[in-house]
Amino acid sequence: MNHTEKFNETVSILVKAYLNGTLLKGNCCACAVGNIIASKSGLDVLLDEDADSGYISAAWGEDNVLPEWGKVFSTCDGRQRVTRGFYKGVAAEQIEVTGYQLTELARIELAFEAAAKGRSDKAQYAGLMAVVDVLASIHSIDLATATASKALFVKA
Repeated sequence: MNHTEKFNETVSILVKAYLNGTLLKGNCCACAVGNIIASKSGLDVLLDEDADSGYISAAWGEDNVLPEWGKVFSTCDGRQRVTRGFYKGVAAEQIEVTGYQLTELARIELAFEAAAKGRSDKAQYAGLMAVVDVLASIHSIDLATATASKALFVKA
């Protein structure tokens, strides 16, 4: 798969997650990286909102596959933590199934989580626009293609 195909495939995964409502900042199953890993693993991202509290939980598939990749890197309050010692076993498998290097996925994670605070639709969208820019950089995609890709995230 060449750079453009991989870029387009990853953008498609994220467009689907955004438009289907399975994208959730701050949740390892449902964030940008979580959706990429789930899709590449053949798993669905399942969200469940508690009617009383409004808390939204997420899972991968009916069997509740755990997002072990989050032990390797995560982002909180605009700061990223990377613990390479956890890059083994299931965590490594989840990262490697994407076809991206650990450092590339960490860049995607940071861009999505740090672009805007909160879990509002506006914050999710800002995060996705930052991710498209990072993907364009990773894959050496031209500005026109990146701009056209950003237009795919517009909700009807």
